[in-house]
Amino acid sequence: MKVWSDKVLEPKFVDYAFADYPLAAALYNEAGFPASPFRD
Repeated sequence: MKVWSDKVLEPKFVDYAFADYPLAAALYNEAGFPASPFRD
């Protein structure tokens, strides 16, 4: 996976939908399945 932002020059961590009840999660794989929340 590649993650980037023009506002973050040297990212150290990636959080996705990392909350008790993520409502705005919108990351899907090529098969159309939603991604699980993660912190990497």
